[in-house]
Amino acid sequence: MGALVPTGRRCGDCERRPVTRCERCARGICRAHLPRKGERCMSCEADWRDDQRTRRALQQMFAPPAFVLAGGMAFALLLPVLFALPFSIGALLVAGLATLSGFGAAVGACRLVESSARAQFLREHAATLPEARVLRLPPASRAPH
Repeated sequence: MGALVPTGRRCGDCERRPVTRCERCARGICRAHLPRKGERCMSCEADWRDDQRTRRALQQMFAPPAFVLAGGMAFALLLPVLFALPFSIGALLVAGLATLSGFGAAVGACRLVESSARAQFLREHAATLPEARVLRLPPASRAPH
């Protein structure tokens, strides 16, 4: 059926006999290359992978503040534990729990960026234009000026 060409181009069946169209770019897709649920065509998914650097930069912007805020809040909430236990054990426990909560908040921020970006990517739809038609115009008459 329609095997992919090694250069990454689409197969001939996708161009000649599409079964459906990609909801994002409106390119034809043959039966062999139907995307799974929650995915788009191969070229759109390649665009998604190419944008990984942008998403990673966003994650690096949001994760450190989330880590610091959550870690600081956990440290402040657990400060009475520091004084209730012997100091070295209390400090170790408070620091460990504050770091753990900060790490959890940073991971949550990264997952939030990734999942919201994926949801936005899947919501993108091609602007549907009517199919092009060829109009045959009558020959222009040559009337004297």
